Amino acid sequence: MVVPTSVDAQFRRLKKYLRELEHIGNDCAAEDEAIIVADICNSCVLALDKSMNAIWKVEARIKDGKGKANVYFPISMSSREKLLERLRKDQMPDIEKDNPRAFALIESVQAYKGGAWLTTLHAIAKLRHETFPEVKRVRRNGLGIGMGQDLYIDSLHIGADGKIDFKGHGINRSTGKIEPAKFDLISEVRSELADLNETPYRFCSKAVDKVTQLVSNLYRSIPSA
Repeated sequence: MVVPTSVDAQFRRLKKYLRELEHIGNDCAAEDEAIIVADICNSCVLALDKSMNAIWKVEARIKDGKGKANVYFPISMSSREKLLERLRKDQMPDIEKDNPRAFALIESVQAYKGGAWLTTLHAIAKLRHETFPEVKRVRRNGLGIGMGQDLYIDSLHIGADGKIDFKGHGINRSTGKIEPAKFDLISEVRSELADLNETPYRFCSKAVDKVTQLVSNLYRSIPSA
Protein backbone atom coordinates (compact mmCIF):
# COMPACT_ATOMS: atom_id res chain seq x y z
CA MET A 1 0.00 0.00 0.00
CA VAL A 2 1.31 3.45 -0.88
CA VAL A 3 1.57 6.11 1.79
CA PRO A 4 -1.70 8.12 1.71
CA THR A 5 -1.49 11.72 0.51
CA SER A 6 -2.92 12.90 3.83
CA VAL A 7 -0.03 11.27 5.66
CA ASP A 8 2.48 12.83 3.26
CA ALA A 9 0.86 16.17 4.04
CA GLN A 10 1.32 15.47 7.75
CA PHE A 11 5.02 14.74 7.15
CA ARG A 12 5.38 18.08 5.35
CA ARG A 13 3.71 19.86 8.25
CA LEU A 14 6.14 18.21 10.66
CA LYS A 15 9.09 19.46 8.60
CA LYS A 16 7.58 22.95 8.73
CA TYR A 17 7.33 22.74 12.52
CA LEU A 18 10.97 21.61 12.64
CA ARG A 19 12.16 24.59 10.58
CA GLU A 20 10.27 26.90 12.91
CA LEU A 21 11.80 25.22 15.95
CA GLU A 22 15.31 25.34 14.47
CA HIS A 23 15.19 29.09 13.90
CA ILE A 24 13.20 30.15 16.95
CA GLY A 25 16.35 31.28 18.78
CA ASN A 26 17.15 31.69 22.45
CA ASP A 27 15.66 35.20 22.53
CA CYS A 28 12.21 33.61 22.25
CA ALA A 29 10.23 32.57 25.32
CA ALA A 30 10.80 28.97 26.39
CA GLU A 31 7.01 28.53 26.42
CA ASP A 32 6.91 29.09 22.65
CA GLU A 33 9.48 26.35 22.11
CA ALA A 34 7.56 24.04 24.44
CA ILE A 35 4.35 24.51 22.44
CA ILE A 36 6.07 23.64 19.16
CA VAL A 37 7.72 20.58 20.75
CA ALA A 38 4.31 19.42 22.02
CA ASP A 39 2.76 19.94 18.56
CA ILE A 40 5.53 17.89 16.92
CA CYS A 41 5.34 15.04 19.45
CA ASN A 42 1.54 14.91 19.28
CA SER A 43 1.57 14.87 15.49
CA CYS A 44 4.16 12.07 15.47
CA VAL A 45 2.07 9.91 17.80
CA LEU A 46 -1.08 10.59 15.74
CA ALA A 47 0.72 9.50 12.57
CA LEU A 48 1.68 6.24 14.29
CA ASP A 49 -1.89 5.70 15.48
CA LYS A 50 -3.28 6.26 11.98
CA SER A 51 -0.89 3.74 10.47
CA MET A 52 -1.89 1.22 13.14
CA ASN A 53 -5.55 1.67 12.30
CA ALA A 54 -4.75 1.16 8.61
CA ILE A 55 -3.10 -2.15 9.53
CA TRP A 56 -6.12 -3.06 11.68
CA LYS A 57 -8.44 -2.78 8.68
CA VAL A 58 -6.53 -5.61 7.01
CA GLU A 59 -5.49 -7.76 9.96
CA ALA A 60 -8.49 -7.49 12.32
CA ARG A 61 -10.28 -10.66 13.39
CA ILE A 62 -13.50 -9.43 15.03
CA LYS A 63 -15.52 -11.91 17.06
CA ASP A 64 -19.27 -12.03 16.59
CA GLY A 65 -21.07 -9.34 18.53
CA LYS A 66 -17.96 -7.26 19.01
CA GLY A 67 -17.32 -3.78 17.62
CA LYS A 68 -14.07 -2.17 16.55
CA ALA A 69 -11.39 -1.95 19.22
CA ASN A 70 -9.87 1.42 20.13
CA VAL A 71 -6.62 0.90 18.28
CA TYR A 72 -3.47 2.91 19.04
CA PHE A 73 0.14 2.22 18.15
CA PRO A 74 1.54 0.06 20.98
CA ILE A 75 4.27 1.91 22.87
CA SER A 76 6.58 0.87 25.71
CA MET A 77 5.68 -2.79 25.67
CA SER A 78 8.07 -4.41 28.17
CA SER A 79 8.24 -7.84 26.53
CA ARG A 80 7.26 -9.74 23.40
CA GLU A 81 4.50 -11.44 25.35
CA LYS A 82 3.06 -8.07 26.40
CA LEU A 83 3.11 -6.87 22.79
CA LEU A 84 1.33 -10.00 21.54
CA GLU A 85 -1.22 -9.64 24.32
CA ARG A 86 -1.86 -6.05 23.30
CA LEU A 87 -2.29 -7.00 19.64
CA ARG A 88 -4.75 -9.73 20.58
CA LYS A 89 -6.70 -7.18 22.60
CA ASP A 90 -6.69 -4.95 19.51
CA GLN A 91 -8.30 -7.80 17.51
CA MET A 92 -5.12 -8.67 15.57
CA PRO A 93 -4.20 -12.08 17.06
CA ASP A 94 -2.58 -13.45 13.88
CA ILE A 95 -0.60 -10.43 12.70
CA GLU A 96 2.78 -12.01 13.46
CA LYS A 97 1.95 -14.90 11.11
CA ASP A 98 -0.14 -13.04 8.53
CA ASN A 99 2.02 -9.93 8.23
CA PRO A 100 5.47 -10.63 9.70
CA ARG A 101 6.90 -7.46 8.14
CA ALA A 102 4.41 -5.21 9.92
CA PHE A 103 4.88 -7.10 13.18
CA ALA A 104 8.67 -6.77 12.95
CA LEU A 105 8.36 -3.00 12.41
CA ILE A 106 6.04 -2.61 15.39
CA GLU A 107 8.28 -4.76 17.58
CA SER A 108 11.50 -2.98 16.55
CA VAL A 109 10.61 0.21 18.45
CA GLN A 110 9.32 -1.32 21.68
CA ALA A 111 10.99 -0.70 25.03
CA TYR A 112 12.34 -4.26 25.23
CA LYS A 113 14.03 -3.66 21.86
CA GLY A 114 15.65 -0.43 23.05
CA GLY A 115 13.03 2.00 21.73
CA ALA A 116 13.65 4.61 24.43
CA TRP A 117 13.16 7.48 21.97
CA LEU A 118 9.57 6.40 21.27
CA THR A 119 8.77 6.06 24.97
CA THR A 120 10.07 9.62 25.53
CA LEU A 121 8.16 10.93 22.51
CA HIS A 122 4.93 9.44 23.82
CA ALA A 123 5.53 10.78 27.33
CA ILE A 124 5.99 14.32 25.98
CA ALA A 125 2.86 13.99 23.85
CA LYS A 126 0.82 12.88 26.87
CA LEU A 127 1.95 15.93 28.85
CA ARG A 128 -0.15 18.20 26.69
CA HIS A 129 -3.34 17.08 28.42
CA GLU A 130 -2.13 18.91 31.54
CA THR A 131 0.85 21.09 30.66
CA PHE A 132 3.68 21.54 28.13
CA PRO A 133 7.16 20.00 28.21
CA GLU A 134 9.71 21.91 30.24
CA VAL A 135 12.26 23.80 28.16
CA LYS A 136 15.05 25.37 30.18
CA ARG A 137 17.94 27.70 29.38
CA VAL A 138 21.32 26.17 30.17
CA ARG A 139 24.70 27.90 30.08
CA ARG A 140 27.45 25.72 28.68
CA ASN A 141 31.10 26.63 29.24
CA GLY A 142 33.92 25.13 27.25
CA LEU A 143 37.43 25.61 25.99
CA GLY A 144 38.30 26.34 22.39
CA ILE A 145 41.83 25.35 21.36
CA GLY A 146 43.57 26.59 18.24
CA MET A 147 40.73 28.59 16.72
CA GLY A 148 41.88 29.70 13.26
CA GLN A 149 44.99 27.54 13.55
CA ASP A 150 46.33 24.16 12.60
CA LEU A 151 47.81 22.65 15.75
CA TYR A 152 51.00 20.74 16.34
CA ILE A 153 50.54 18.97 19.67
CA ASP A 154 53.48 17.37 21.40
CA SER A 155 51.48 16.79 24.61
CA LEU A 156 48.27 18.07 26.20
CA HIS A 157 47.09 17.41 29.74
CA ILE A 158 44.19 19.04 31.59
CA GLY A 159 44.32 18.47 35.34
CA ALA A 160 41.42 17.99 37.72
CA ASP A 161 41.77 21.64 38.73
CA GLY A 162 41.40 22.74 35.09
CA LYS A 163 45.06 23.65 34.68
CA ILE A 164 46.28 23.07 31.12
CA ASP A 165 49.74 21.69 30.42
CA PHE A 166 50.28 22.12 26.68
CA LYS A 167 53.43 21.56 24.66
CA GLY A 168 53.25 22.45 20.99
CA HIS A 169 52.36 25.37 18.76
CA GLY A 170 49.83 26.71 16.33
CA ILE A 171 50.18 27.45 12.63
CA ASN A 172 48.15 30.42 11.44
CA ARG A 173 45.85 29.23 8.63
CA SER A 174 45.95 32.61 6.92
CA THR A 175 49.68 33.35 7.04
CA GLY A 176 51.19 29.91 7.58
CA LYS A 177 53.35 31.30 10.36
CA ILE A 178 54.10 29.44 13.57
CA GLU A 179 52.60 31.11 16.65
CA PRO A 180 51.56 30.22 20.20
CA ALA A 181 48.44 28.06 20.31
CA LYS A 182 45.26 29.97 21.12
CA PHE A 183 43.12 29.05 24.11
CA ASP A 184 39.68 30.65 24.31
CA LEU A 185 36.94 30.23 26.89
CA ILE A 186 33.61 29.62 25.16
CA SER A 187 30.27 30.27 26.85
CA GLU A 188 26.88 29.77 25.28
CA VAL A 189 23.27 29.65 26.42
CA ARG A 190 21.11 27.05 24.77
CA SER A 191 17.66 25.53 25.19
CA GLU A 192 17.37 21.99 26.54
CA LEU A 193 14.48 19.67 27.24
CA ALA A 194 14.39 19.04 30.97
CA ASP A 195 15.94 15.72 32.04
CA LEU A 196 17.10 14.90 28.50
CA ASN A 197 20.15 17.18 28.22
CA GLU A 198 19.24 17.58 24.57
CA THR A 199 18.08 20.58 22.60
CA PRO A 200 14.41 20.62 21.57
CA TYR A 201 15.36 20.75 17.88
CA ARG A 202 17.79 17.84 18.03
CA PHE A 203 15.32 15.58 19.86
CA CYS A 204 12.39 16.50 17.61
CA SER A 205 14.44 16.21 14.43
CA LYS A 206 15.49 12.66 15.28
CA ALA A 207 11.94 11.75 16.32
CA VAL A 208 10.42 13.10 13.10
CA ASP A 209 12.96 11.22 10.95
CA LYS A 210 12.31 7.95 12.79
CA VAL A 211 8.52 8.31 12.79
CA THR A 212 8.45 9.27 9.10
CA GLN A 213 10.47 6.19 8.19
CA LEU A 214 8.50 3.88 10.49
CA VAL A 215 5.07 5.09 9.38
CA SER A 216 6.04 4.94 5.69
CA ASN A 217 7.30 1.38 6.09
CA LEU A 218 4.16 0.36 8.00
CA TYR A 219 1.92 1.54 5.15
CA ARG A 220 4.12 -0.25 2.63
CA SER A 221 3.77 -3.45 4.64
CA ILE A 222 0.00 -3.43 4.06
CA PRO A 223 -0.99 -5.54 1.02
CA SER A 224 -2.56 -3.53 -1.79
CA ALA A 225 -6.25 -4.11 -2.32
